[in-house]
Amino acid sequence: MAEVPVEWWIFNNRVSDVLPIARAMINGELLFREGRREEAYAVLREGVAAEDALVYDEPPGWMLPVRHALGALLMADKRYAEAEAIYREDLRRNRDNGWSLTGLQLALQKQERKSEADELTTRLAMAFNDADTRPSSSCYCEP
Repeated sequence: MAEVPVEWWIFNNRVSDVLPIARAMINGELLFREGRREEAYAVLREGVAAEDALVYDEPPGWMLPVRHALGALLMADKRYAEAEAIYREDLRRNRDNGWSLTGLQLALQKQERKSEADELTTRLAMAFNDADTRPSSSCYCEP
């Protein structure tokens, strides 16, 4: 980040604290598509940690939650229990986030936990009440 002046800010966060999140998202998704899945997950988890370290702000300094991408790629890899944990943590931090609710419902369905998945239907309807369309995944990055 030497090329970014330390005095540059995005709202309440230094640009030098936000750019590593972008780098993790890009590199994680590229590694996943190259078939280097474990490396991809490690890089995305670094992005999650960097995102968690940001100062709270509205709007957030980084707008695309890394957990949404990590969860979607874990789902694509049939690692449903791991994806479930990612979505639950995101919902703990961002209650009723429609993207994470979508991912969690899918993860529960894939684990054949229908009743738990069905319990999310009302929350999902409320989360996307005013939306024109609902996403089919927690992230459109899914392969």
